[in-house]
Amino acid sequence: MSFYIPFADMLDSFGVDLTVYPYDSPAKKAHFHYVGGVRVEDDDAPKVQPEQRYEPVVPNNAQNSFMAQFYTGGEMAQADL
Repeated sequence: MSFYIPFADMLDSFGVDLTVYPYDSPAKKAHFHYVGGVRVEDDDAPKVQPEQRYEPVVPNNAQNSFMAQFYTGGEMAQADL
């Protein structure tokens, strides 16, 4: 017997609205040129636009590894979802 999780049910249970910002590599810095000794940025580089998505996010549990940082006002935990 195989184990099957219907994706539509998972979207209904765990789906949230997300804004995804594509990675902009630091190696692809905006190009520039000099005019009269003044550095001028070129506006030819396309700007990366964020995408709106509706995807499942499974909450973190005790079995996942996570990094906890303790601050004066509280704690921030980062985990791979």
